[in-house]
Amino acid sequence: MKIAEVAGKPCDMCGQGVYVIKQVPEPVTVNGKMTFVSVTVAECSHCGERIYDEAVRTIQAAYNQLAKTA
Repeated sequence: MKIAEVAGKPCDMCGQGVYVIKQVPEPVTVNGKMTFVSVTVAECSHCGERIYDEAVRTIQAAYNQLAKTA
């Protein structure tokens, strides 16, 4: 799913807010050190529920797989 498709639509979790496209810092830990990567998400204006773009989910899955083997 592309996050642009949900912009302005009601939140699936709370139903009270709408999804807004925004840049947010996402924490990433590498070798015990934390850093933040800016990612674009659709975030609910009421509850903060986030929808990540497919590309971000793919990167997260790859990172989690690498973390298991480290």
